[in-house]
Amino acid sequence: TADGKRMDFDTRHKMALGAYYRAALADKLRERGFAIERDGKSFRLANVPKALEKEQSTRRAQILGELHEHGQRGGKAAAVAALATRTEKSEVNRQELFERTQAVCAANGVTSESVRALTAGHEAEPPQYNRQAVIDSVCRDASTLSEEQMRAHVFTEAQGVLSARDAEVELTQIKSELVELTDDAGRTRWTTAEMAAIEERMRDQAKTMSADAGGRVSDAALERAIASHTLSEEQQRALRHITGDGRLAVVE
Repeated sequence: TADGKRMDFDTRHKMALGAYYRAALADKLRERGFAIERDGKSFRLANVPKALEKEQSTRRAQILGELHEHGQRGGKAAAVAALATRTEKSEVNRQELFERTQAVCAANGVTSESVRALTAGHEAEPPQYNRQAVIDSVCRDASTLSEEQMRAHVFTEAQGVLSARDAEVELTQIKSELVELTDDAGRTRWTTAEMAAIEERMRDQAKTMSADAGGRVSDAALERAIASHTLSEEQQRALRHITGDGRLAVVE
């Protein structure tokens, strides 16, 4: 900041805001007649060559090149590669940018005329929205979602099928059909009835198994195992715990 002190940004809403923006952008493009296709958590314009997308995604190409050079893969490695290849942003001549983009597009068979032809004289296919499918996918990546994660999820699913405003309305309706939870910090989280039932069964099974002493390992067998390995005191305590009374034991 101006006085030299550090200020942290609140990034909790970053993913939801990005998804809301993409939902609004996809909706406006669809209104102009473009066919929208889902592309992971984002979207793409149908009938636009993927080779052009890759050629225009220079930032992604830099990151992939860095990963390939060091033989790495995965999300954490990609984050490191993104930092390693980042350069300071500078002013770009707008006219030069347009001319360069037009040249790259033309090389891939995309011109202003071909883009107009994609939308001329017809409207894009009416979008198909399935609320139940959105609800079923809530716990696709996690068993519960925070308020911010719920917003990001619904706005992402809305891309190309709902306007951002309609997605806001859907968010309220979808939450009314989910199970509302409260975490240890008093914050609201959401899950599906199916996931809540699964976790309830897991809890009941855990109680039953932990009360069942049928899985105990004999003291003699346990001592022989410990004597045949070099284990620290902490490792020995963990081994005694997981081979003791109860068919279920947890070590963290």
